[in-house]
Amino acid sequence: MKLVPIQVECYAGAKADETPRRFTWEEQTVEVGEVLDRWYQVESKPEWPRADYFKVSYRDFVLEQLGRVAPVSAKSMFGGVGLYAEGLFFALIAEDRLYFKVDDTTRLEFERLGMEPFRPFGEDSAMGYYEVPADVVEDSVQLGPWMRKAIDVAARAKGRKKSKGAAR
Repeated sequence: MKLVPIQVECYAGAKADETPRRFTWEEQTVEVGEVLDRWYQVESKPEWPRADYFKVSYRDFVLEQLGRVAPVSAKSMFGGVGLYAEGLFFALIAEDRLYFKVDDTTRLEFERLGMEPFRPFGEDSAMGYYEVPADVVEDSVQLGPWMRKAIDVAARAKGRKKSKGAAR
């Protein structure tokens, strides 16, 4: 694990820096919604400096990043999180990974980068969502075009479903 120093703004109560409120990551401020764990590092690993450490929710980080690009809403579902933009289900979070909706026009870009499909029920159950590269999630400038493509895929899929329903 590589540690990257970041600036954290904390609520300072009776026990000093008790709860992180927001942090700055690559010149972007991220609001902290939920603290999952905390610990104080005491030189058990020499490469880690003595400090307070917090594990924050990946969901909060992803929503903050996506929200920099376009308004997003989230709904908990089946142990994961469904993500919506423009009224379209375009992405999901499962096991601290972000997946975007794909089709034949976008799938190859994910595969070219070695990204894996979302497989909730094992190897034979790939769905139309692929993991988004971590460097894309962390950089809202890169994230914008990827997100737009996923929203467009969701819009095309919704259009096809309406067409099928009208043909009946």
